[in-house]
Amino acid sequence: MTTTTSGTASAEEAPFFPAPRSCPFSAPPQHTAFREAGGLHKVTIWDGSTHWLATRHADIRAVLSSPSFSADVRHPDFPLVHSNQPEHEGGLFLRLDDPEHARLRQMLTKEFSVRRTQAMREQLLRITDELIDGMLAKGGPVDFIQDFALPLPSRAICLILGVPYEDHALFERHANAGTDLDVSHEERARTQREAFAYFEALVERKRREPSDDMISRLLEHHTGPDGFAPEMLPVLVGILVGAGHETTANMLGLGTVALLVNPEQRDRLRDRPELAPSAAEEMLRYWSIVSTDPRRVALEDVEVGGQLVRAGRGSSSR
Repeated sequence: MTTTTSGTASAEEAPFFPAPRSCPFSAPPQHTAFREAGGLHKVTIWDGSTHWLATRHADIRAVLSSPSFSADVRHPDFPLVHSNQPEHEGGLFLRLDDPEHARLRQMLTKEFSVRRTQAMREQLLRITDELIDGMLAKGGPVDFIQDFALPLPSRAICLILGVPYEDHALFERHANAGTDLDVSHEERARTQREAFAYFEALVERKRREPSDDMISRLLEHHTGPDGFAPEMLPVLVGILVGAGHETTANMLGLGTVALLVNPEQRDRLRDRPELAPSAAEEMLRYWSIVSTDPRRVALEDVEVGGQLVRAGRGSSSR
């Protein structure tokens, strides 16, 4: 989403974003119609302001790769997701623009290299086998989300961050709370405060007793004037937990649904396991698993998809 459009628009000219879904597992029909029509489209967001919506790959790529657009939610014309977004996300590295964003991101990218991932392979396979064995041992219907999709990524994050095994149950409870739609706003806020307090204590523990894990390496190599501010590390841990836990759990659930409703694809994948990597890529492409869309604000006048987007006007990509 790019920034606001000039003037006022009717509901027909600028329908509400996000549009309602006719199927919870498919894109809204309105967004499909926009994509097929091409170009940018006016939409209205929660605060009544109107913005440009990009739905085609080329337009989305143009917005996200252009230095003419900013991801900084502190910009006064940014198309916010909610009124407290600048307070919650302002200054976080994922809401910074290049070159600062790229510099800080590079420090984290090293932690998710092929080499480090392969080093955890045996441990991850062991955890996966344990969870599958636990479901089979129940001898009847199981809750796939609670028994597999949620604990698998949380245990993986425990390995990456260096969470002590004796804390994994507490860690999982905090991580899972963010995915429970039945939890009240007050309860979720309380759990988030408890989780942040734990992240602070974990970082401090790693400062005193470093080991071979991501937090210890960040403390040793990437904090200070040229890296992450030490007080930001607990926040960074929280971002990584949310990004790596909820999205992975959702993808496991949605991917299972896709195979259940498309038995011919399921059988083909079972017969040809070498298709697993491409199947995973296609599912990631199709399903919407990120709750916050990549909104941007134009820093200067720029043309996207044949539409002139004025400086200080917003854009979203779907």
